[in-house]
Formats: sequence, C-alpha cells, structure tokens
Amino acid sequence: MQCHDHWEQCRAYGVKGADLVDVRQALKHAEGAVPAPAEDAAPLAQGDVRTAA
Repeated sequence: MQCHDHWEQCRAYGVKGADLVDVRQALKHAEGAVPAPAEDAAPLAQGDVRTAA
C-alpha cells in the first residue's frame, strides 16, 4: 500500500480510526494550507506558492 509519510507518522503515534479523519481535516484547514487546484486548472508553478509563515 502506498501512503504519504504524514499518515505513516500518524500511525506511529497511535492515531487511527476516526481520529485520522479529524487530523486530516485539521491539516486541510491549517493556516498556510494551499487548496488543491480544480481539475481543469493549470498546474501550480513554483512562483504560485508562498512559504507558510
């Protein structure tokens, strides 16, 4: 199974089940999070993204 490192770290710290959903939602809404572009949008370029504070 292929998995992002973040989720492997969650498992390592014992976060599982419904708590994974809460963690994912918090990550998506964290300050500095960049929303995913629409499917028909041009790909993001390096200059399109600012470093989070």
